[in-house]
Amino acid sequence: MKKINWGLVSLAYLSLFCVGISDNGRSAIYPDILQALNLTFDQGALIFSVSSFTGLISTLSAKYWLPRFGIIIPQRFFSILLIFSSTIFGLSLSYYPSYPLAIIGTSLFGVTMGGLSITMNLSIDRAVPQEYRRKFLSGLHSLYGLSSGFAPVILLFLSSWGLTFKHLYFVIAAFPIFLLLLSSRTRKLSDSEIQSLDTSAKIEGTTIALADKIIPSFVLSFYVCSEVLLSSRFILITRSYYDITAEAAQSYLSSFFIFLTVGRLVFALIKTKKTNFSILFFSMLSTFVLFYLGITKGPIFLSLIGLSMSIYFPCAMDFI
Repeated sequence: MKKINWGLVSLAYLSLFCVGISDNGRSAIYPDILQALNLTFDQGALIFSVSSFTGLISTLSAKYWLPRFGIIIPQRFFSILLIFSSTIFGLSLSYYPSYPLAIIGTSLFGVTMGGLSITMNLSIDRAVPQEYRRKFLSGLHSLYGLSSGFAPVILLFLSSWGLTFKHLYFVIAAFPIFLLLLSSRTRKLSDSEIQSLDTSAKIEGTTIALADKIIPSFVLSFYVCSEVLLSSRFILITRSYYDITAEAAQSYLSSFFIFLTVGRLVFALIKTKKTNFSILFFSMLSTFVLFYLGITKGPIFLSLIGLSMSIYFPCAMDFI
């Protein structure tokens, strides 16, 4: 039986932690960003959407750099890029307030997140036997919710130190430094493993038709779209539908990420014979119901969407 490569597992988990806190740190301070840079909602939306488009740069080019460099070297490169992008975005909110500079920072976020999303999931694929893969993927993506909940906590510490949200991304920039150090201590893949990546890429390109890739692509992309829309606009949604304070809205947002984390951790620990398709269908249906209740009955139901969404991503990855 294939042994678990805990070095690659650790690298994958830390990668997603860094991606999660960098990505969703914007959600925690989104209203403050609009006010600090004097932006409209349309301009603010670009701060999120541009990173989705630039992520295509690293994902679509993966067939060129992945077979050549493997998994480890790109993780080192994207770690450095994440340090720079977080610092640039922090500067755009503090010492050099600038909307164009903020767009540059988020554009680099996208490139980084696109690249790390490939290397982290491939790391699990290479490191874990197939029978445990769905559990490890669930555990991996539970860190997304956990890391996202760190941003409000960091903001509380900054406030106690007499600092503001403008300094958040300088703290966030420290996390990928640890990722860089860990990847530097992890050996490069062997020639045979790199060849395996190269062979897989060639096989995919010649035997899997485009039509067969469409359904799995939509299965995953619609989920990612819905989670980004909800998490990034969570505070705006709750304060638009309900008369609550900014602090209360932050608490509901933190609860959303806590439920997202807990759901994935529980799913990683339990055994189920349910198929990926049935789990995905249940996740979509319950999310729709909770969202309707969230905008009609109370914001706590929006937080509970974290539970219904939590099981989707790891199953979608395993399905793909």
